Amino acid sequence: MGEWGYLLFIVPLIIYEVYAIVTNKYDTISELIWKAGKIHWILRVLTALFILWLFIHLVGGECALGIC
Repeated sequence: MGEWGYLLFIVPLIIYEVYAIVTNKYDTISELIWKAGKIHWILRVLTALFILWLFIHLVGGECALGIC
């Protein structure tokens, strides 16, 4: 499934972001994360770690840096 799984995950997110930006509804994913981050700082840290993991995994491959 590999790359198709990523596309099935990423394409809807991109469509949602573009729709939110074009309609100017101010409800993009990043804004939702900032709202959640105001609840507690741990949510921001967890989100940052998740984004870092995604970057390493998507750029470096399936077992980048030995993280499988």
